[in-house]
Amino acid sequence: MDDWEAKAVLAVATEGMAAARVLASRVAQEGVQRRMEAEAEAVAEEVRTAWGDWVVRAIVMLW
Repeated sequence: MDDWEAKAVLAVATEGMAAARVLASRVAQEGVQRRMEAEAEAVAEEVRTAWGDWVVRAIVMLW
């Protein structure tokens, strides 16, 4: 392998590593986004449950 071939292989490998880093970053961001959405949904469910409990208590108190 001559010098130019070695440089070409190194360039391809470097590009591949850069692409892998970008892909890993996107996957990590997507994972964080999904986790945040799941946490937001859990909080929303807790609020809905708490609101529903409060409404039921109010109805029972007024009944």
